[in-house]
Amino acid sequence: MEKEEHPLKQYMKAQGWRQAELAQRLGVSEAMVSYVFRGKKSFGKRQAFRISSWTKIPVLDLLYWGKP
Repeated sequence: MEKEEHPLKQYMKAQGWRQAELAQRLGVSEAMVSYVFRGKKSFGKRQAFRISSWTKIPVLDLLYWGKP
């Protein structure tokens, strides 16, 4: 079974954003963004609230994507 794509990654594709742009906006490394998209790490609460305010993606979707 193929894993569902992270909702933020879907948004970024639609907006034409790259991971480097997101990392810069959040003040994190590109590696951190990559880890989140691969399900290895999660965004912190502050980061999730910031992203949600830009994208309207629900905070819980950002915090708990890929977790059982």
